[in-house]
Amino acid sequence: MAGRTELHYGDADLYPSDIILLEKGQWFNDAVITFIFELLATEDFAGGAAEHIHLMSPAVVQMCSMVSAADLGMLLEDLDLPSKQLIALPLNDSANPNAANSGSHWGLLLYRRVSGSGSNGGGAGVAYGAPAEFVWEFYDSMAGGGAGGVMAKSAQQIADKLQSSFNLGSNASSGNQTANVNAVKCPQQVTGYDCGVYAVAFTRYFCQQLHTRELESRSAGCGSKPGTGATLAAAVTPASITALRSEFQDRIATMLQRAP
Repeated sequence: MAGRTELHYGDADLYPSDIILLEKGQWFNDAVITFIFELLATEDFAGGAAEHIHLMSPAVVQMCSMVSAADLGMLLEDLDLPSKQLIALPLNDSANPNAANSGSHWGLLLYRRVSGSGSNGGGAGVAYGAPAEFVWEFYDSMAGGGAGGVMAKSAQQIADKLQSSFNLGSNASSGNQTANVNAVKCPQQVTGYDCGVYAVAFTRYFCQQLHTRELESRSAGCGSKPGTGATLAAAVTPASITALRSEFQDRIATMLQRAP
């Protein structure tokens, strides 16, 4: 790579010790996931789903696990989460919330609209001709592993706080402050180091689904049904995980070469 050896993009920073983690056999850290999320939100889905999604950085997710629901409502108020149709929260099994990159496994907590029109907060969206329905879901590419129980408990606690603070979820209107988090059967990793890549891949898949529906809706002048395109199992495979690593390696290498 010529030029710079570090990158600063939006709210994300990448240093050589982070960039090397895109190599096969390496475990994604907070910085890598944050950087990829910045690219997804500001480049890949610009002009379509971007305004309807929020990809939360691992650092903010960690903060969610540490503060009260009341404090969380104040700290995240500017994110306008009730207007979103998709919120992705990567979380790990760290036993020390004060230490960055201290966990050993990544999972994904997802809040998304699965049917209906608009957003939980009444924002504009793709119209399906029925009231909006939102779900909380937890995706673990190593389901049944020792870290899964820790992360599932953390996912439930964070979802409860966000539902309480922002009235998220289809059952929130009844005053229910306990989120119904569904552990979803999903593609499983075949290595011991690709969990973070799977969390990114799951996130991109659902962003792409929303992005495609949004663009189709605008061009057709009417709503489209959810679930278009390949299934999650078909889209996220060991081969696609390897390709995702290579893709972002190439994109970051290009950004480094072009950086002043």
